[in-house]
Amino acid sequence: VEYDRIYYPLSLRYCGRSDTLVLIEQIRQLTAENELLKSRAGF
Repeated sequence: VEYDRIYYPLSLRYCGRSDTLVLIEQIRQLTAENELLKSRAGF
């Protein structure tokens, strides 16, 4: 099916250098969200 086709490499916009502290905080938030979702699903 035409809409299922993915063309690689995917083009990504360059957003500049990342701030390490922002990335660490984002990882903490995603980890907490992941744990919450696991607990709700009974894993």
